[in-house]
Amino acid sequence: MDGKPWLQALFFVLCAGVYLFLMNAHKAAELADDGAFFLRYAVNMLHGHFWVWNIGEAPVWGASAPLFPVFLTLPLMFGFDPVTTVMNAGIVAGAAGLSVIAWLLAKRISLVAGLGFLAFSATSSQITYWVGSGLETPLTIILLAFALFSIFGTDRPWIAGVAAGLLMIHKLDMVPVGLLVLAAAWLRDRRVPATAAVIALLLSGAWYLFAWWYFGAPVPNSFITKALHQSHLVPIIDWRWYGQFVLLSGINKYASVCLLGLAWAIRPSRPVLCLFGGLLLIHLTAYTIKHPVEPYAWYGMGAMTSLFVLASVGLDGVARQLARLRSGHQGALLGDAVVLVFLVTAVLAVQRHERGLSEGFKVWADNYERDRADAGRWVAAHTPESYVVMAGHGNPAYFSGRKVIDSSYLNRRYEAGNVLERLRPEIYISPGNPSDPDFSKPLFSDYQVVKIFDRTFSSGVDSKYWFAVLARKDAVGRMSGLNAGPTAPVSVEKYVSDVSLGDQFGVLRSEGSDTLFIHPGATTPTGFDFDASGFAAGYGGRALQVTVSVSPKVPPEAVARGAAVARVTFSRKGEVAAQSIVKVGSPFHFTMPANSGWRVVVDNYNGPDTDWILISFN
Repeated sequence: MDGKPWLQALFFVLCAGVYLFLMNAHKAAELADDGAFFLRYAVNMLHGHFWVWNIGEAPVWGASAPLFPVFLTLPLMFGFDPVTTVMNAGIVAGAAGLSVIAWLLAKRISLVAGLGFLAFSATSSQITYWVGSGLETPLTIILLAFALFSIFGTDRPWIAGVAAGLLMIHKLDMVPVGLLVLAAAWLRDRRVPATAAVIALLLSGAWYLFAWWYFGAPVPNSFITKALHQSHLVPIIDWRWYGQFVLLSGINKYASVCLLGLAWAIRPSRPVLCLFGGLLLIHLTAYTIKHPVEPYAWYGMGAMTSLFVLASVGLDGVARQLARLRSGHQGALLGDAVVLVFLVTAVLAVQRHERGLSEGFKVWADNYERDRADAGRWVAAHTPESYVVMAGHGNPAYFSGRKVIDSSYLNRRYEAGNVLERLRPEIYISPGNPSDPDFSKPLFSDYQVVKIFDRTFSSGVDSKYWFAVLARKDAVGRMSGLNAGPTAPVSVEKYVSDVSLGDQFGVLRSEGSDTLFIHPGATTPTGFDFDASGFAAGYGGRALQVTVSVSPKVPPEAVARGAAVARVTFSRKGEVAAQSIVKVGSPFHFTMPANSGWRVVVDNYNGPDTDWILISFN
């Protein structure tokens, strides 16, 4: 497309429109947890307090991407709703950055390369969600786009120096990427980029010296906490996570296949391969050797963007190689057609996976993050402004609007020992668990639960998650909106015993406070004992209304082929009290006397095929 400004402009507008539409469609209802950390810093900056967690306290480099809260202050100045503003600003910035990358690839390599990048990045629900999550992903993409422009869109050395310096400041894992920008400029110009190197050194050196003076350390406090004070946390992932996540999840596996085409990459693309190939290898190596304790997906956004750039260059190489099979215009058409068919096939093949991932992000935000945010909102509305809050998550910290003792230690220096007992904040906001004995420990002897937020639990998303607001007992009298004796939610699973899972496919789990999800086995049923007496006692009832139905999550194609049919049997003391066949549109209702000793058995009736059964006790 080089030399055709109108076509370049049209392509850029097309890319921006696609990205904006998809990112807005994938936007969730609440900020991702750490996104609220950045928002708290940004709001304080608007009041003249730079990188300050609590106004009146010393600054702290808690947010690991120090430029991002500065970036957020610009749209926040207009005074609109902060959460919506942060999400929309991220979406606009992310769409702009990705569109620039696609435009440069189309302009300098080929339209095939530009379309390839558009297809991969727009299909990735990871990319399209995280740019609007409140985390630093959009700034990462903007800086990578700027870096690509510095080596592919201009030959002015000072631009490469600024791009390299900003990347080195942005995040610690981007410091080597800044050096890769300089290496790419060297490869492009065939001479040492002295001017760019000096500018990059001055920018990055100035920041890290300032950080040492201003914060008391040249590295983020969050980095120190994760490196030195999280050894007690049990990882839920291992060294394989990052590589599988970046290279093999969703559309990424098709992008990884395209890396084979780099063998035929054109010479002008070598600086691009140096920059983005180096970034991908460095991050894969670093996060494989030192993986996080949880699957922090936003850690992979730079590597994913790099993968999609490399894959697009590889697609161009494949198209050019195929074009050589025939002479003239026909060869070029053959290469482009084969590549475009591959792209369309890849996008269609992962649509269900990517849509499910997008819905999963929304479910997480609508439940887990909503519980956390609502806890903070409640504290803001019902406690005096002078109250101090202890919390370890971003949303309750931001929405409480109070001085916050960060119990995650990402935004305050680590302290050993019982900090709650030593500092005695009026409010403690904590995640809970129906089987978690924490709230009965001596640690909380001076606190009482005053409010519970259990949307995640009651909606059936996670039977082991809810959020509680605890208040110091001598501080309760000045609070409002209190309910008499809030109690922790209890799952129906508490009254289930003697579970026998069916072979191969057998599953039993709670789906909220009063519903069980059951899947029978391939040849044997799934069964369990149920204490109806104990369950009903919590509600003062003498009988339970039981409803057995097929889960609404059964795919339509499974219903169409006659799947999702099961038989349920209720018996007591060896005698069958009720039995019925359950299928889509034909639930079974049963009045269960509130006695102990019930046995419930679910079998697949006509063979195992998506027999997802829900049993609700009311």
